[in-house]
Amino acid sequence: MFSTQFSSPDNPRNAALVGAAIGILGGVLALLIVLLEPVMAFGLVIGLAVGLYVLTDLHGALYVMIGVIALLPFGTLPFEIAVTPTLLDAALGGFLLVYAMQWMTGQRRLFRATPVTPLVLGFILLMIFAFLMGLRHAPMTPRVLRNVLEMVLSLLLIPVLVDVMRDAQHIRRAVVALALWGAAAAVVGIVLWLLPDFTAESILNRL
Repeated sequence: MFSTQFSSPDNPRNAALVGAAIGILGGVLALLIVLLEPVMAFGLVIGLAVGLYVLTDLHGALYVMIGVIALLPFGTLPFEIAVTPTLLDAALGGFLLVYAMQWMTGQRRLFRATPVTPLVLGFILLMIFAFLMGLRHAPMTPRVLRNVLEMVLSLLLIPVLVDVMRDAQHIRRAVVALALWGAAAAVVGIVLWLLPDFTAESILNRL
């Protein structure tokens, strides 16, 4: 009864909430356009929407990560946290965060592994140990820290994907997503090739 009443288009309260949400979103977007460049403002809004989607669905986060790998592997975020994170770092970190949250909330209870999983985890621990021991002989730079974090996250992706891709259906969807994002990357490459060199370089530099 409550859900029917709330979802009715004739409900004044529902209409007021939708109108308020649209108004707030429009105001925020207008403020961002004033403070930032229009392209950056729309990019920020789209990025927030994608980020919320990633945090609510594990397989959605996987498909977004595949898309970033195909389209924007070297794009960076417009802020710095010790190092400047790339879009790929954010997508990979978001995917692993959602996976970890599923374990913490009890949505996952049985870990699926292969004989390669202990080797990968052992190599990660060995790499972290070597990195920590090496700090006694050389200072840590943002570039070194970034390379180590990226390698750790990339290696953690191996056992996580083995656990997530549990059946043929999930594998097929991942392959389809890879094919679609790959086709989109090809189209973007053709468009950039057709554009004047200065325009294409300017677009790429914004990333």
